[in-house]
Amino acid sequence: MFSVWATKQVSGFFGNNHLMNHIDGHTVDTCPNCGCHPERPQHIFFCRDPARSAVFNSSVDRLVEWLASQRTDASLTLSFSPNISSWSRRCSDVLFVYSTLTVL
Repeated sequence: MFSVWATKQVSGFFGNNHLMNHIDGHTVDTCPNCGCHPERPQHIFFCRDPARSAVFNSSVDRLVEWLASQRTDASLTLSFSPNISSWSRRCSDVLFVYSTLTVL
């Protein structure tokens, strides 16, 4: 099942408004959270909308709780949460700059 999920993420063929607009022509090609146009697959992961960021942070917290419940080494568990949150912010900044560039 993971291979199916990973393939969809890498190929960009999963339910996003950009793809749905291409398929049916009726779906509005904007992010329902922040209004970014077009809503590409990368945007779904790095949307700067506060509500979406809260969901991401909650997911990281649940993952850290699960790691602790599985008796993962405490130093690994404690280092994981700030690192993944920091990674998300860095990727978001890079994608935001990239999305504002004009293609010549």
